Order: sequence, then structure tokens, then C-alpha cells
Amino acid sequence: MVKREEFSLFGWSMAVPLCDDLWLGMQLRNIAVVDLSIIRPMEAEILELWYQTERTPPEIMMLTGISQMWLFSLYEFLRTWRQKAKHIIKVADEYETVQPRKREKFLKGILDVAESKHKFVQRVPRFYVGQLQKIPNADFVKSVRDYLANTEELFTHISHARMMLAKHEIMGAQGFMAEAPGYGRLNTFSGSIYWQYTLKDESLDVLDRRSVANTFLGIDESEMDSSEPHEEEPCEENSGQEK
Repeated sequence: MVKREEFSLFGWSMAVPLCDDLWLGMQLRNIAVVDLSIIRPMEAEILELWYQTERTPPEIMMLTGISQMWLFSLYEFLRTWRQKAKHIIKVADEYETVQPRKREKFLKGILDVAESKHKFVQRVPRFYVGQLQKIPNADFVKSVRDYLANTEELFTHISHARMMLAKHEIMGAQGFMAEAPGYGRLNTFSGSIYWQYTLKDESLDVLDRRSVANTFLGIDESEMDSSEPHEEEPCEENSGQEK
């Protein structure tokens, strides 16, 4: 974890496995740029207005909307990354079971299939095949495993909130309606929007956007984060986005 002023966009993004892929890395950096350059300044402005007027400012409608869209973008990045990572890990595990003299042929078959999936990519660089070629490198595979494991809890947390926001349902309880989907509240410590969601065991959990961003980016704002955000009046009932 680093302080906000010590955060390096490219240093952070290049440390995420598989993000040497130009397109995946671009998606990753977009999430960070929107958070740091747009949402956090907006949170600070709205928090200042809240303290000045002691009431929820109308500008919070924009913050609630963009916070929700940002969370969807983060979910989609992690979903895409995990799909690639799980395939690499699966192939790597299979590779280890193959007799050494047959491994080259095995990997070539994997690469040929991956190459065939790029037939519509004609004018720009391709990266995934090159990443699959690194499967014999144990350090590379370990880095993918480690990042997958380290982000598992975060992805699960986001997935629950995303199901409530986008589908208006409870994750793991198909067809059961979520309570007050999209009902955002203002964290009066950070200015962040947070949402409550119900789990299938009927307990409640909270997702605070700033806390999620700090976890994902590795930024330490411990003096600002609150595990139980100070609850103000609900901001707005935003409708979810259907996938």
C-alpha cells in the first residue's frame, strides 16, 4: 500500500499480471484515471458542500451515477482478467502432467487454438498468445495465481453489489429481489458513495466505493476509510443497468 501522492499509474498497472497486454492494460488504467482524476475530486467537492449546507446537495446525483458506472467497469475488468487467468492456470496445470518430451507439442496445440481465436484481429498487436507461451515459466504462472487469489475477496464483494445494482437481485438467490437496489448513501468521512446489499443468508453488507478503489489500487487512506460509513440520508434511487 502507498500514500495517494506516491501512487504511480504505470508502475501500478505494469505490476498487475497479464497487463503487459496493451488493451487489458489500457482498460485497467482507465479505471484508475477515472477514479483519481474525476470521481475523487467530485467526492471532495460534494463533501465540502454537504458540510457547508448540512444537507445533501443535488450534485450528488451525478456522483451516484458515475460511481455506479465505475463499479461496473471495475467488475468487467476483473471478470475479463479472471477468465484469462483461469485459462492460463488450467493450461499450466495440464502442462505439468504432460511428459517432458511431449510438452512442446502440447503447448503448440494450445497456441494454435488461441491463434485461431484471433482471426478477426488483423491490424493491431496480439498479446494473449504470447502470454500462453510463458506457461513453462513457473514465476509467471505463480504471479497469475497470486493475483487471482489476492483479488478473490474483492471480486466477490463487487459481484454481490453489482448483482444488486445491475440486476436488482440477490447474488446466489436467483429470482429473489434485492432491497432498494441502487439506493446510494454518502460516506461523510470521505465523500464516497456506498451501498448496502442483502446476502442470501439475509444478512447485510456494505460496499463503499472509495474503499474498493483504495484496495484495488493499493492506496492507503486509512485515516479516511471507515469500515462502517457514517450514514447520511440516502442520495438517490438510481435504476440499475441490465446486462
